[in-house]
Amino acid sequence: MSHTTAFTRAPIETVFALLADPSRYEECVVGNSTMRRSDPEWPKEGTTFHHSLGVKPLIVKDESISLATDHATYLVMETRMSVLGASITAFELSSTGEGTKIEIFEEAIRGPFAWLWSRPVDALLDWRNKRLLERLTRLAEEEASQAGKIPATTSEGRN
Repeated sequence: MSHTTAFTRAPIETVFALLADPSRYEECVVGNSTMRRSDPEWPKEGTTFHHSLGVKPLIVKDESISLATDHATYLVMETRMSVLGASITAFELSSTGEGTKIEIFEEAIRGPFAWLWSRPVDALLDWRNKRLLERLTRLAEEEASQAGKIPATTSEGRN
């Protein structure tokens, strides 16, 4: 199982709001090329959003299904990837006093990635999820800064 962690200065509600908005996934998820449509009640358990993965001409269309959420600190989903299989992805958020700790746990459950699960597959998912968390952190901090929930950061990284 892949486990990746990041910290952001953004408050937990800002981070969860991004996870609750399927239209933002293509900004965060490495390999997600297009958000095609989503259930308006996402991330309510059982709701879905439909996405495309890859780059032309190697595009696969599939969906993600919300399996569990408390609408505040965690979201568990099954991410389907057509013939490549599926994985269970869990986002866990916790307040740190200075922002939010974001954790992603991911494990393949079907398809070639599940059959070939190994340390190299974990390393690939860790790399991808680290990029996802970098993007999610940046978006959350931008939104929190615009909303006045954290001080704006200058281009040199100072407040």
